[in-house]
Amino acid sequence: MTAELSIQRLWILACLLTWLLPGVAHAQQPSPSFEAAIDRFDAKLLEELATLQPDVGEQWRAANEAREAGDQARASDLYGEVLAVHPTFDHALRRRCGTRMQQERLADALADCKAAYEIRNSPENAVILARVLATAGPNRDEPRAKSLLRSALPNADFAAATLICELATQLDDMLLVDQCAARLRTIDESSWETQLFTAIAAGFRGEFEDARRALDRAHEAGLEDATYEVFSKEFSEMLADAEPPVLRYGKQFGWVWLLWIGLAAGLIAAGIALSRMTLSEANRVLTNPEASAHATESRLHKAYATVLWLTCAFYYLSVPLVLLSLVALGAGIILMFLYIGHMPIKFAVIVVVVVCGSVFAVIKSFFAKASDSAPGLALDLSEAPGLRQTLDEVAAKVGTRPVDHVYLEVGADIAVFERGGLLAKLRGKGERCLVLGIAVLEGMDMQAFKAILAHEYGHFSNDDTAGGNFALAVRRSIMNSAHGLAMVGAADWYNPAWLFLNGFHKLFLHISQGASRLQEVLADRWSARCYGASSFERGLRHVIAVDLRFDAHANAVINEAAHGGGVLRNIYQYTPAKGEIEASELEAKLQEAVDAEPSPYDSHPRPADRFRWARAIAQRDQDDCSAEPAWALFSDRAEIEEWLTGALCERVRAQTGVQLHAAEP
Repeated sequence: MTAELSIQRLWILACLLTWLLPGVAHAQQPSPSFEAAIDRFDAKLLEELATLQPDVGEQWRAANEAREAGDQARASDLYGEVLAVHPTFDHALRRRCGTRMQQERLADALADCKAAYEIRNSPENAVILARVLATAGPNRDEPRAKSLLRSALPNADFAAATLICELATQLDDMLLVDQCAARLRTIDESSWETQLFTAIAAGFRGEFEDARRALDRAHEAGLEDATYEVFSKEFSEMLADAEPPVLRYGKQFGWVWLLWIGLAAGLIAAGIALSRMTLSEANRVLTNPEASAHATESRLHKAYATVLWLTCAFYYLSVPLVLLSLVALGAGIILMFLYIGHMPIKFAVIVVVVVCGSVFAVIKSFFAKASDSAPGLALDLSEAPGLRQTLDEVAAKVGTRPVDHVYLEVGADIAVFERGGLLAKLRGKGERCLVLGIAVLEGMDMQAFKAILAHEYGHFSNDDTAGGNFALAVRRSIMNSAHGLAMVGAADWYNPAWLFLNGFHKLFLHISQGASRLQEVLADRWSARCYGASSFERGLRHVIAVDLRFDAHANAVINEAAHGGGVLRNIYQYTPAKGEIEASELEAKLQEAVDAEPSPYDSHPRPADRFRWARAIAQRDQDDCSAEPAWALFSDRAEIEEWLTGALCERVRAQTGVQLHAAEP
């Protein structure tokens, strides 16, 4: 603490000694707790005095009256008369010690106080002896005084504890002031003495805001206005001089950031641990083929759901902190140039644009609504009775409700999702949808197709598609915020908002994709149990191979059609002159994809591991080796392929401006 603050502290002590106790200047009325403690102690003295023989009650009362009237010499003589009859009555020794102190007869006072303390080491005797030892003079012994006060504090009543606080303050013993303030709070926290000494203790510690609050409570409890105003002024000045507001709030903001970093680290650790546990849970089927496929029976699934929810909540709690940091950084840059005395206008404009644009982009992302557009071309299931029957059959085998809608897509994707509000999804009333990329049907047999459908229905059975609105909202907000920052030119390393979005996106992917891997493992179990490991493996290999082949095929066809007149009738039946993947190359790429180690951000486990787990859990091979093709479910293959080719041409035109002419639907 600086010299100026030390002077202020001494000034506070002078205020304390002037206004605190009624025996000093009678300027402040004691609290009811103080008066009650004095009354109880006086009653105890009278009871003890009544047991003495011969009776000295008259001399005792006269001595007390003289002391209260300020006639210290007469009071001292009368206490001496009591002691002449009862020399071991320590209360008379203690009170005569006090009167002799008032007469500045310090040597006599010290002798009386020592004698009283030797007779009985009560808190009252210890406090009065400490007061004499703390008084300036040849017999001053500050260490002994502090030791006496510390020994008396644990058993002190309210009045004695108040006197200990006063003496500790006078002796500049910050620790003892803190301890005796705590003692007062255990006896009566509502008294003004308690709150005043609490304020002084906080002031000694440099916690001036806490001191101001305690002082306000003391004022409300009865501390007189004059005393309150003096202390309030001093605490305010000490608070203003203690440290600059920027430094003070900067420290608080720094602690918030440390807490934020700690929470992020905790989520990362949880994600890593859960990822390892997912692999362990998946491998459990190698020794326990009866491992459940139900998500409700997986503790790991519930743990992932909890951690993912906490991660989403962490995102929404982090955004205000990030935006506040961004605004503080921008304001700090502007203030720095103002302090220097030179303001580069162009740079200042850039700072304002980046800050305001970033804040607007992030806030705007919270209000962006999810697109409810169809993910493909809607198929009327009444016109595909074979598909409808197959979908119902697989749903019944898995034990869940079949899909309500099917959307056909150009590529090789097969996925399920639910539409509707969160409550509808949680009640199992959402609209179930299947996205079917028809490219995957080429060369796939019916049994393999059913195994893949069973996997997708396993997601429905495990409620993987329900209750994900929170995570989807976070994902949408991240993407929209990143797009907004890019639009204002603020998507760069110098922008805290951009750094946060990048970092959180990796964290979110690590946890959400880990949860997705567990969902895939459980869904695979449904497929293996319902249709056998061979059908599942054959179906998944086919999906991977078609995905690899169709991307190259589509690019080659579109490029050739665009340069050859722009006519494209059926992308699936079109054979380009070049650009197709050779069979040997496709087989090599397929095996590479099957054996590739997944990254922490992959949503699916390694296919080779999925095949191994499926073979372990399928107790018997249910593959009927049916040669019936999956395309047999549709009676109008050419029409469907041309329909989707037209949709692809329109998509190419919208994205690239290249006009391809497809067949009429």
